Amino acid sequence: MIRTLLTAALLLAPIAAVHAVITIGPRQIVDDADFLAGGRAEYIGRFGPFTGTPISPRHFITATHLGNAGGGTFEYANGTTTETTYNIVQAGTLDDLTIWELAPAAPSFTRWTPLYTAGNEVGLPLRVLGRGTSRGAEVRVPDTTAGQLRGYRWGVSDGYITWGDNVVTSIVSFSPPFGGFGGDFLYFEFDQSGGPSECMLSNGDSGGPVFITDPADGVRKLAAVNSLVDGNFSYAAAGPFFPGAIWDARGMYVGDVGNATLIPSGEPNPVPAGSYSTQISSRMAFIMGIIGPALPRCGTADFDGDGDVGTDGDIEAFFACLGGNCCATCFSGGADFNADGDTGTDADIEAFFRVLAGGNC
Repeated sequence: MIRTLLTAALLLAPIAAVHAVITIGPRQIVDDADFLAGGRAEYIGRFGPFTGTPISPRHFITATHLGNAGGGTFEYANGTTTETTYNIVQAGTLDDLTIWELAPAAPSFTRWTPLYTAGNEVGLPLRVLGRGTSRGAEVRVPDTTAGQLRGYRWGVSDGYITWGDNVVTSIVSFSPPFGGFGGDFLYFEFDQSGGPSECMLSNGDSGGPVFITDPADGVRKLAAVNSLVDGNFSYAAAGPFFPGAIWDARGMYVGDVGNATLIPSGEPNPVPAGSYSTQISSRMAFIMGIIGPALPRCGTADFDGDGDVGTDGDIEAFFACLGGNCCATCFSGGADFNADGDTGTDADIEAFFRVLAGGNC
């Protein structure tokens, strides 16, 4: 694991278009169908040239070091192919997580991601989306056409959102903060163990989501937000240094001019670089302190709490709950949908269908 120098996955030249995570194999490009309900990018919104992820009807989360990248607006399609523009205000910041809130006059999101709160992420598969660079030139050691392929430089911005897969290698903590980046991060290595879709972050991926499918219930949930990468790399201590997605840094220098460390060629095993995404589960007190209970006192049309509003699943879950079989993620008030203290009455049923039709409880 390389930690000599960390580069924020933003901090090179400013960018103005969507881009891509780097994968070992062919690029995994997001298309229109991926933004629909159930698709890979169903919870992806555009925050200027970066991304954010809705986590409640009124809030989305992204990386702090992006600042106000969206200029006070957020674009989100709510499980469709048509974006809505939302006016936003900053609600709170902790480490490299910032939560933004919709302005009072803005309509609510109709879809938002569940959060992964178990804290057992190590070893679990993940899926990451972002707007980083394309794959650039090959990195070989030694630096000749006959050298061994060790990875790729960061490429150019070319207008695509892509996705990739990996596995959580470890939880990394920076205390005191490293260059302002503190707390716990999910770390995943670019080590050639995950097939062609194995990915590493690059410039522009900051703020993008990391999803884990919860082994407890099979639901895909937000586990982290993209923040940092390992780097930079060079063939000489004096540079030039370059950022890259490297699966074996043996024989290369990592760091920067005047602060470089040689990774010995004689190391017995490959030395991969990796990516750092800010962990959600260790910051739940901060998150819930801003967004409040997962559901309001009076129920919503997302009765089963999966972030998909007003579906057949919500109706089925509601009537199952009336029969005494409430799911674990269902509305916290259970069959007392209108929160009047009287459970499973005609008033609860009437309130549920009013909300389902878009009205007030």
